[in-house]
Amino acid sequence: MLNVLAGCGPQTAVVPTLPDDRPATPASPTDYYITKYDGTIWAVTGTSITALTFAQWKAAGTPTPRPAPTSYVKYAWSPTISAVTIFGTDRSRWIWKHVSAAEWKKAGNPKPRNAGWIEGSTYYQWAGSSQIFVQDVGGTKHALTGAEWAAAGKPAFEKRTNQGFVKLSWNSSIAFLTDYAQGLGSPVSAARWKAEGSPTPVVRTRFPNDKVWQNYGSGTIYYSGPTVSKALTAAEYKALGSPRPEMRGTPPKPTTPPKPTAPPKPNFDKNCSDYPSQAAAQADFNKYYPWYGDVFGLDRDKDGIACESN
Repeated sequence: MLNVLAGCGPQTAVVPTLPDDRPATPASPTDYYITKYDGTIWAVTGTSITALTFAQWKAAGTPTPRPAPTSYVKYAWSPTISAVTIFGTDRSRWIWKHVSAAEWKKAGNPKPRNAGWIEGSTYYQWAGSSQIFVQDVGGTKHALTGAEWAAAGKPAFEKRTNQGFVKLSWNSSIAFLTDYAQGLGSPVSAARWKAEGSPTPVVRTRFPNDKVWQNYGSGTIYYSGPTVSKALTAAEYKALGSPRPEMRGTPPKPTTPPKPTAPPKPNFDKNCSDYPSQAAAQADFNKYYPWYGDVFGLDRDKDGIACESN
């Protein structure tokens, strides 16, 4: 059975060949069947299919049920097995069940057939990606090929427009963004990525709200983003586009305090005679010059050397 289901999608109802060649519609007004994998007895008429309780079956006179026309199917890429019982040509008369290992064993370990579409499958697409994924009733996820999507009947899929998997063009770490537009997310392990069906990540040079920064007085430049946080090599910084880094730890600009004040000489009013050595004056000059210029006037000839007379 279900060799024809391999090309059957949710939009097309194709009647499989039943394994015992019984007619799909019962001949009598009410017929009774039993699904071997779980022992459920079904009362089937031309207009209804009902799973009976023991009391209902007893009230009906304990009729002997026939084996239900059931076959077992799975996706080629998944271990999940589903049972499908066919009671008519319309798909509303098909009973689908994800069977457990114990139920499959109870049914006699029947060999499952590969199918293109199975009831209960969920189809979706991540933000920024053209891949279509399917999750089967057992939770296994898979990236569909074009042929597999066509075999499923080209079903509609959910567009998850603000979530997805991403990576940087210059780093191999993959992250899952919970907010794609804002660049919010965190790195994922190889195991998590594989469990998601190994989605091809969207590649970007940078992400919204990431940071490029360095500490004041240090030449090391850092990157912080959803995929990775690290000190950049020269090649990585260039691949990033060589953006101007945010400077952290910058000292506050000296200000002239109100007068009178103690000590007598204000902090902002310094000259070379206030320093014990040229090196001390140069250190103060280097501290403020990158951001505020020569705030104390220690480099009169503008050659970058403070208090040469010291």
